[in-house]
Amino acid sequence: AARAAEEEEERLQADQLAADVENQRQQAVLREQEAHIAAAKTLVDLVKSQDSVAEPKDKHKKVLQDDDLENSLDLLVATPSQTIRDRIRACDYVDLWHLTAEGMAVATRAKLTGDTTFELGTDGSFKLKDSVTGFKADQELTMAAWVTALGHYVRIMQAEGVAENIVQSMIRFNYILTNHPDFARHAAAIRLWHQQQRRLWVLSGTLNAEGKRFNLGRPNSQHFDELRLRIMEERASSLSSGGSSGQAGSGGGGSGPSGGSGGKRPPPSDYPPSAPRPKVARTIFRCFVCFASDSGHPFRTCSAKVRVDGKEQHAIRGPGGRVVFADSLKPICIDYQLKGCSTACRTGGVHRCANC
Repeated sequence: AARAAEEEEERLQADQLAADVENQRQQAVLREQEAHIAAAKTLVDLVKSQDSVAEPKDKHKKVLQDDDLENSLDLLVATPSQTIRDRIRACDYVDLWHLTAEGMAVATRAKLTGDTTFELGTDGSFKLKDSVTGFKADQELTMAAWVTALGHYVRIMQAEGVAENIVQSMIRFNYILTNHPDFARHAAAIRLWHQQQRRLWVLSGTLNAEGKRFNLGRPNSQHFDELRLRIMEERASSLSSGGSSGQAGSGGGGSGPSGGSGGKRPPPSDYPPSAPRPKVARTIFRCFVCFASDSGHPFRTCSAKVRVDGKEQHAIRGPGGRVVFADSLKPICIDYQLKGCSTACRTGGVHRCANC
């Protein structure tokens, strides 16, 4: 009898638990329905409020026209969305695509045609979502579009009343990057550097109690070196093991610092514009750490302890993820490994061959 009573009690507890779970599920469904109803009601109230404040039919908006002014606007005239302008005024991060002619045309077209989408919140609120048809990341933009977007960025900052010191720091930052010596050779890395600087600038305000950000116009030159290496390693990883020629990298071919001569690589010769440049065979990009060149090799994160060719390992992956020399833990100079570096080195790395 006692065992039967215990079984009956356990059955009742299981039934009660199942009932509680079902009740919670029904409450969740009910809350979701209430959120949708609240959102719909908010939208209806918004429409009604706009209708209620509409001007009388006999009162029309006064339109002014200059009869002596002809149409001098470009066919692609467009402006960024109000959401983007608000983000710039608040000094939040914005992708430069929204400030290109293509991005602003998409925003203007969506505004004129009413092609707008909404994002529903769990509390019944909703907000407008900007159209991102044809979106491109900063490093995928053409150089002309990227430079033009920077100009629009500064003008919108001024128009939206952003603090003058921030506007001037943005102007200085743009000047530094667009006049960088490697601006033409490493365009993708320059654009990615600009993007990362803007992201970190916004993030820096959350890392201290005062909410102060670092000076936007004072970029870290080491970031460019790391980003440039990352792009080269990503491109090398995408190449097949045979066929396509990769980026010139450390090792391979035995020329320059990798050839064992130990001397400083001479700077590239200058050729007159009219004279044809001699063709130079490009070597396969090899990992600075393990000297591998296989397709799919993790160039960016490789931390191998030995080289694939069995030779002494001179470069390793440092604690911060940067490639450093094993004996001194000082970073290597990427320029010196690839093409030779001048005495006015900007990378801050050591001028030694990472191969030999």
